[in-house]
Formats: sequence, structure tokens, C-alpha cells
Amino acid sequence: MIKKLAVLTTLFLIVYLPALTIAQDDIPRTSSGKPDFSGNYDISTLTPLERPSEFGDRLVLSPEEVQAIRDREMDARSRGSSVSDPDRAAPARGADVGNYNDFWYQRGNDGFSIDGQYRTSILTYPENGRFPALTVEGEAKADKAPKFSWPEQDAAWWLETGDQPYDGPENFTLSVRCIFT
Repeated sequence: MIKKLAVLTTLFLIVYLPALTIAQDDIPRTSSGKPDFSGNYDISTLTPLERPSEFGDRLVLSPEEVQAIRDREMDARSRGSSVSDPDRAAPARGADVGNYNDFWYQRGNDGFSIDGQYRTSILTYPENGRFPALTVEGEAKADKAPKFSWPEQDAAWWLETGDQPYDGPENFTLSVRCIFT
């Protein structure tokens, strides 16, 4: 029995090992032999990073929900791309006037899926698909981190606080510097 097993193992290695090696030759490799993942990747998706609270602990969407999300996004894009009417009246004070920056966003045309199942969020752990609350140490670290944006206030608040929000790139917020995580 042991002799048969040894013969079968040897035969397997002789027949299939070269095939496995050839299959791996198609994978681009770095000079150190590791797989080369360099390049540009399109990671645009309609799936949010954090799960919207209305989905609770649900991991996947139904095909109907996926189609509704696609339709809603395509409708929003088509409304945003319409030609502006130069004869229109000014918007009401405080009204939504749109956002010129939408031009630069590529949200994708589809959701994030694994094994054909569309996810409710990219985060899947914890089970609610949302970032957990910061610990006390985490809050202290976040307070020391560069600001993502300066607070919206009515007056020149920086004269009161001593902050220097507009003196140079060292003081620019992460959003002004286009650093997003």
C-alpha cells in the first residue's frame, strides 16, 4: 500500500508540477520574484464604505435594491449634466446650488460584489458594517492629527484661536490638499 502511494505521489508530481509552474509564469513578478501589483486600478463603486444604518446588519442587497441604487445614481448624474439655463432666476437664499466638484468624482456604475452578491458596504466587520467609536486614546490621537477641514463659522475665527489656516501648505487642511483616505 505504501509503495502504491509513493508511486502515485511521484507520478502526480511529475505530471502536474510542471503545469502548476507554467500557470504561474503568466503572473507578472517583481525583480525579487513576488507578484507585481503595480499599476492603476479603478476602485470606483456605488457601494459606500460604511453601511447605511437602514440596512442594519444585512450584508448583501437584493438585485432589485442594486438596480434601484444604479437608477438613482444615473438619474442624479443626468440631472447634474444638463445645460444650465442662463435666464433662470437666482436660487433662494440657502438653497442647494449644486457642486462643481461633482465633475471630478468617479463613483462608478456598479456596486461592490463578492461571488456575485452585492454588498451593503465595503466594511463587513464589525457586523453592522460601520466604524466603531473611537477609544479615549483614539480621540486624543485624532485631535492631534491634521484637520480635514477648518470649522465653518461666521467670523474670522482664526484671529481668536491663534490658528493659521491660510498661511501656507503646512497649514492647509487635508481636504484642500486633496488628501482623502
